[in-house]
Amino acid sequence: MKLLETEWISITDAIRKGGYEASIITTFNAYFPFYEEVVLRYLLSNGCRHNILLMDKTQFNECLSSEDLSPQNAGFDYTLAPMKAKGAFHPKVVLLVGKRKGVLFVGSHNVTLSGWGINKELTTSFNISDGKEKFGISEAAAAWQFIENWVLYQTDLPSSIRDSINAIPRMAPWLNSKTVDNNSNHLFFGSNPTGPSLWEQIKTDLPSRAKRISIIGPFFDHSLDFIKTIQRDLNPDEIIIGIEPDTVHIPTDKLLEDKVKFVDASSITEKKGYLPGF
Repeated sequence: MKLLETEWISITDAIRKGGYEASIITTFNAYFPFYEEVVLRYLLSNGCRHNILLMDKTQFNECLSSEDLSPQNAGFDYTLAPMKAKGAFHPKVVLLVGKRKGVLFVGSHNVTLSGWGINKELTTSFNISDGKEKFGISEAAAAWQFIENWVLYQTDLPSSIRDSINAIPRMAPWLNSKTVDNNSNHLFFGSNPTGPSLWEQIKTDLPSRAKRISIIGPFFDHSLDFIKTIQRDLNPDEIIIGIEPDTVHIPTDKLLEDKVKFVDASSITEKKGYLPGF
Protein backbone atom coordinates (compact mmCIF):
# COMPACT_ATOMS: atom_id res chain seq x y z
CA MET A 1 0.00 0.00 0.00
CA LYS A 2 1.12 3.55 -0.65
CA LEU A 3 2.27 5.45 2.43
CA LEU A 4 0.22 8.51 3.28
CA GLU A 5 1.72 11.96 3.49
CA THR A 6 2.54 12.96 7.06
CA GLU A 7 1.37 16.38 8.24
CA TRP A 8 -0.29 18.11 11.16
CA ILE A 9 -4.05 17.58 11.11
CA SER A 10 -6.65 19.76 12.82
CA ILE A 11 -10.12 18.22 13.03
CA THR A 12 -11.60 21.55 14.09
CA ASP A 13 -10.13 23.18 10.97
CA ALA A 14 -11.91 20.57 8.87
CA ILE A 15 -15.18 21.38 10.64
CA ARG A 16 -14.66 25.10 9.98
CA LYS A 17 -14.58 24.48 6.23
CA GLY A 18 -18.29 23.67 6.42
CA GLY A 19 -20.50 21.89 3.93
CA TYR A 20 -21.34 19.05 6.31
CA GLU A 21 -24.87 18.25 7.44
CA ALA A 22 -24.10 15.56 10.01
CA SER A 23 -21.32 14.23 12.20
CA ILE A 24 -20.85 10.95 13.99
CA ILE A 25 -17.93 10.56 16.39
CA THR A 26 -16.86 7.42 18.26
CA THR A 27 -14.66 7.50 21.34
CA PHE A 28 -13.58 5.49 24.34
CA ASN A 29 -13.51 8.42 26.72
CA ALA A 30 -15.02 11.90 26.44
CA TYR A 31 -14.73 15.13 28.38
CA PHE A 32 -18.25 16.41 27.91
CA PRO A 33 -17.50 20.08 28.64
CA PHE A 34 -14.97 19.97 25.78
CA TYR A 35 -17.35 18.23 23.37
CA GLU A 36 -20.37 20.41 24.19
CA GLU A 37 -18.64 23.77 24.55
CA VAL A 38 -15.98 23.44 21.85
CA VAL A 39 -16.54 20.64 19.32
CA LEU A 40 -20.33 20.90 19.19
CA ARG A 41 -20.20 24.69 18.90
CA TYR A 42 -17.84 24.40 15.93
CA LEU A 43 -20.21 21.89 14.32
CA LEU A 44 -23.38 23.89 14.85
CA SER A 45 -21.90 27.25 13.89
CA ASN A 46 -20.65 25.77 10.61
CA GLY A 47 -24.01 24.30 9.59
CA CYS A 48 -23.61 20.72 10.88
CA ARG A 49 -26.96 20.31 12.65
CA HIS A 50 -27.24 16.54 13.13
CA ASN A 51 -24.54 15.40 15.54
CA ILE A 52 -24.00 12.04 17.25
CA LEU A 53 -21.49 10.89 19.84
CA LEU A 54 -20.90 7.17 20.54
CA MET A 55 -18.97 6.47 23.76
CA ASP A 56 -17.89 3.48 25.81
CA LYS A 57 -20.67 2.74 28.30
CA THR A 58 -18.40 2.12 31.28
CA GLN A 59 -16.63 5.42 30.75
CA PHE A 60 -19.99 7.14 30.31
CA ASN A 61 -21.23 5.76 33.63
CA GLU A 62 -18.12 7.08 35.35
CA CYS A 63 -18.83 10.55 33.98
CA LEU A 64 -22.31 10.44 35.51
CA SER A 65 -20.77 10.24 38.99
CA SER A 66 -19.67 13.88 38.71
CA GLU A 67 -21.94 16.82 37.91
CA ASP A 68 -19.01 18.64 36.31
CA LEU A 69 -18.28 15.72 33.97
CA SER A 70 -21.87 14.76 33.11
CA PRO A 71 -23.37 15.68 29.72
CA GLN A 72 -25.62 18.74 29.89
CA ASN A 73 -27.06 19.04 26.39
CA ALA A 74 -27.39 15.41 25.22
CA GLY A 75 -30.83 14.71 23.79
CA PHE A 76 -31.31 18.36 22.91
CA ASP A 77 -28.35 19.63 20.88
CA TYR A 78 -26.94 16.24 19.95
CA THR A 79 -27.50 12.48 20.26
CA LEU A 80 -25.44 10.54 22.79
CA ALA A 81 -25.28 6.73 22.68
CA PRO A 82 -23.38 4.78 25.40
CA MET A 83 -21.93 1.68 23.75
CA LYS A 84 -21.57 -1.59 25.63
CA ALA A 85 -18.81 -4.02 24.69
CA LYS A 86 -17.40 -7.29 25.97
CA GLY A 87 -14.14 -5.50 26.67
CA ALA A 88 -14.17 -1.82 25.80
CA PHE A 89 -15.63 0.29 23.00
CA HIS A 90 -12.38 1.83 21.83
CA PRO A 91 -12.56 3.14 18.23
CA LYS A 92 -11.78 6.80 17.55
CA VAL A 93 -13.55 7.76 14.33
CA VAL A 94 -14.79 11.16 13.18
CA LEU A 95 -17.08 11.12 10.15
CA LEU A 96 -18.43 14.39 8.77
CA VAL A 97 -20.88 14.05 5.89
CA GLY A 98 -22.77 16.19 3.42
CA LYS A 99 -24.86 15.28 0.41
CA ARG A 100 -21.88 15.10 -1.96
CA LYS A 101 -18.81 15.31 0.26
CA GLY A 102 -17.36 14.24 3.53
CA VAL A 103 -14.22 13.71 5.55
CA LEU A 104 -13.18 10.72 7.65
CA PHE A 105 -10.64 10.69 10.48
CA VAL A 106 -9.42 7.41 11.96
CA GLY A 107 -6.91 7.61 14.76
CA SER A 108 -6.04 7.52 18.43
CA HIS A 109 -7.83 10.70 19.57
CA ASN A 110 -10.39 10.50 22.38
CA VAL A 111 -12.90 13.37 22.50
CA THR A 112 -10.96 15.28 25.11
CA LEU A 113 -8.90 18.46 25.10
CA SER A 114 -5.75 16.34 25.36
CA GLY A 115 -6.82 14.02 22.56
CA TRP A 116 -7.69 16.83 20.16
CA GLY A 117 -5.10 19.40 21.06
CA ILE A 118 -2.29 18.42 23.45
CA ASN A 119 -1.18 14.81 23.04
CA LYS A 120 0.92 13.42 20.21
CA GLU A 121 -1.95 11.65 18.48
CA LEU A 122 -1.86 9.69 15.21
CA THR A 123 -4.70 10.27 12.77
CA THR A 124 -5.37 9.36 9.16
CA SER A 125 -7.74 11.59 7.20
CA PHE A 126 -9.69 10.76 4.04
CA ASN A 127 -11.37 13.41 1.94
CA ILE A 128 -14.56 12.11 0.34
CA SER A 129 -16.31 13.21 -2.83
CA ASP A 130 -19.43 11.89 -4.51
CA GLY A 131 -19.30 14.51 -7.24
CA LYS A 132 -18.07 14.19 -10.80
CA GLU A 133 -14.80 12.88 -9.42
CA LYS A 134 -15.34 10.22 -6.77
CA PHE A 135 -12.86 9.35 -4.05
CA GLY A 136 -12.80 8.24 -0.44
CA ILE A 137 -16.22 6.59 -0.64
CA SER A 138 -14.99 3.02 -0.08
CA GLU A 139 -13.22 3.98 3.14
CA ALA A 140 -16.18 5.99 4.43
CA ALA A 141 -18.66 3.25 3.55
CA ALA A 142 -16.53 0.67 5.39
CA ALA A 143 -16.31 2.95 8.44
CA TRP A 144 -20.07 3.47 8.36
CA GLN A 145 -20.69 -0.29 8.15
CA PHE A 146 -18.40 -0.74 11.14
CA ILE A 147 -20.42 1.82 13.12
CA GLU A 148 -23.70 0.19 12.06
CA ASN A 149 -22.47 -3.19 13.30
CA TRP A 150 -21.78 -1.72 16.72
CA VAL A 151 -25.15 0.03 16.85
CA LEU A 152 -26.95 -3.19 15.98
CA TYR A 153 -25.15 -4.87 18.88
CA GLN A 154 -26.69 -2.40 21.35
CA THR A 155 -29.95 -4.18 22.21
CA ASP A 156 -30.98 -1.59 24.79
CA LEU A 157 -30.67 1.59 22.73
CA PRO A 158 -33.90 3.63 22.68
CA SER A 159 -35.60 3.82 19.29
CA SER A 160 -35.12 7.61 19.23
CA ILE A 161 -31.33 7.17 19.34
CA ARG A 162 -31.42 4.46 16.67
CA ASP A 163 -33.56 6.68 14.44
CA SER A 164 -31.11 9.54 14.86
CA ILE A 165 -28.16 7.33 13.86
CA ASN A 166 -30.06 5.73 10.97
CA ALA A 167 -30.80 9.18 9.55
CA ILE A 168 -27.14 9.71 8.63
CA PRO A 169 -27.23 7.81 5.28
CA ARG A 170 -30.30 9.75 4.21
CA MET A 171 -28.17 12.88 4.40
CA ALA A 172 -25.28 11.17 2.61
CA PRO A 173 -26.64 8.33 0.40
CA TRP A 174 -23.13 7.49 -0.79
CA LEU A 175 -22.44 5.93 2.63
CA ASN A 176 -24.40 2.87 1.52
CA SER A 177 -22.31 2.49 -1.62
CA LYS A 178 -21.42 -1.11 -2.44
CA THR A 179 -19.04 -0.04 -5.19
CA VAL A 180 -15.41 -0.96 -4.64
CA ASP A 181 -13.01 1.84 -5.52
CA ASN A 182 -10.30 0.08 -7.46
CA ASN A 183 -8.17 3.23 -7.34
CA SER A 184 -8.08 3.27 -3.54
CA ASN A 185 -4.81 2.34 -1.87
CA HIS A 186 -6.32 2.14 1.61
CA LEU A 187 -8.42 -0.22 3.68
CA PHE A 188 -10.47 0.43 6.80
CA PHE A 189 -10.30 -2.18 9.56
CA GLY A 190 -12.40 -2.21 12.68
CA SER A 191 -12.84 -4.64 15.56
CA ASN A 192 -16.53 -5.58 15.50
CA PRO A 193 -18.46 -6.70 18.60
CA THR A 194 -18.54 -10.24 17.19
CA GLY A 195 -16.24 -11.93 14.70
CA PRO A 196 -12.46 -11.97 14.22
CA SER A 197 -10.17 -9.68 16.18
CA LEU A 198 -8.56 -6.67 14.59
CA TRP A 199 -5.23 -8.48 14.36
CA GLU A 200 -6.85 -11.52 12.70
CA GLN A 201 -8.32 -9.19 10.07
CA ILE A 202 -5.15 -7.26 9.42
CA LYS A 203 -2.66 -10.11 9.24
CA THR A 204 -4.35 -11.64 6.17
CA ASP A 205 -3.08 -8.60 4.22
CA LEU A 206 0.43 -8.80 5.64
CA PRO A 207 3.36 -10.85 4.36
CA SER A 208 3.91 -14.21 6.00
CA ARG A 209 7.27 -13.04 7.28
CA ALA A 210 8.59 -9.57 8.07
CA LYS A 211 12.15 -8.29 8.25
CA ARG A 212 11.45 -5.50 10.76
CA ILE A 213 8.36 -4.38 12.67
CA SER A 214 8.10 -0.96 14.31
CA ILE A 215 5.59 -0.35 17.11
CA ILE A 216 4.78 2.71 19.22
CA GLY A 217 2.37 2.85 22.12
CA PRO A 218 1.70 4.05 25.68
CA PHE A 219 0.04 0.89 27.03
CA PHE A 220 1.04 -2.76 26.78
CA ASP A 221 -0.79 -5.82 28.09
CA HIS A 222 0.58 -7.26 31.32
CA SER A 223 2.35 -10.23 29.74
CA LEU A 224 3.24 -8.50 26.45
CA ASP A 225 1.14 -11.17 24.74
CA PHE A 226 0.38 -9.04 21.69
CA ILE A 227 4.06 -8.51 20.95
CA LYS A 228 4.58 -12.25 21.34
CA THR A 229 1.69 -12.85 18.91
CA ILE A 230 3.35 -10.60 16.33
CA GLN A 231 6.61 -12.48 16.78
CA ARG A 232 4.85 -15.81 16.31
CA ASP A 233 2.73 -14.84 13.30
CA LEU A 234 5.26 -12.77 11.32
CA ASN A 235 8.58 -14.10 12.64
CA PRO A 236 10.43 -10.81 12.09
CA ASP A 237 14.20 -10.47 12.29
CA GLU A 238 13.70 -7.62 14.74
CA ILE A 239 10.99 -5.59 16.47
CA ILE A 240 11.61 -1.94 17.33
CA ILE A 241 9.26 -0.58 20.01
CA GLY A 242 9.16 3.18 20.46
CA ILE A 243 8.06 4.42 23.88
CA GLU A 244 8.00 7.70 25.75
CA PRO A 245 9.63 6.76 29.08
CA ASP A 246 7.82 9.44 31.09
CA THR A 247 4.32 8.30 30.10
CA VAL A 248 4.49 4.66 29.00
CA HIS A 249 2.81 1.87 30.99
CA ILE A 250 4.73 -1.34 30.42
CA PRO A 251 5.53 -4.34 32.68
CA THR A 252 9.28 -3.99 33.08
CA ASP A 253 9.61 -7.52 34.44
CA LYS A 254 8.28 -8.87 31.13
CA LEU A 255 10.63 -7.05 28.79
CA LEU A 256 11.52 -9.25 25.86
CA GLU A 257 15.16 -9.80 25.00
CA ASP A 258 15.16 -11.85 21.82
CA LYS A 259 14.92 -9.71 18.68
CA VAL A 260 13.08 -6.90 20.51
CA LYS A 261 14.58 -3.46 21.03
CA PHE A 262 12.98 -0.64 23.04
CA VAL A 263 13.90 2.92 22.02
CA ASP A 264 13.05 6.37 23.36
CA ALA A 265 10.55 7.88 20.89
CA SER A 266 10.09 11.20 22.70
CA SER A 267 11.73 13.10 19.85
CA ILE A 268 9.41 11.81 17.09
CA THR A 269 7.98 15.34 16.99
CA GLU A 270 8.77 18.60 18.72
CA LYS A 271 5.28 18.62 20.19
CA LYS A 272 5.08 17.89 23.91
CA GLY A 273 2.66 15.45 25.50
CA TYR A 274 1.47 11.90 25.60
CA LEU A 275 2.61 9.50 22.84
CA PRO A 276 -0.25 7.21 21.77
CA GLY A 277 -0.27 3.90 19.97
CA PHE A 278 -2.04 3.34 16.65
